[in-house]
Amino acid sequence: MRSGLRQNELAARLDVSPTYISMLENDRRDPSWSFICRSCDALGTPIPLLLLLASSEGEAAPNNDSKTRVQRDLSRMLLDLSGNEAETL
Repeated sequence: MRSGLRQNELAARLDVSPTYISMLENDRRDPSWSFICRSCDALGTPIPLLLLLASSEGEAAPNNDSKTRVQRDLSRMLLDLSGNEAETL
């Protein structure tokens, strides 16, 4: 399911800076729900599929900061689907 986009290509497609993509990859930013939806649309990934993949990772367990954690997990899944990997960028 990877699209094989480079970081700068993904950033351009999502109308954000490559720095923002890098910050998402390195857990220095949490994406908004609207960004997650826009990302799914841009990558052709259905939101329910992304939610399923994120929940199957076991990292989206409810707790005090579950919204932030789920957003971070969804961001990681989107980046993975786009073909970006933090250690290679």
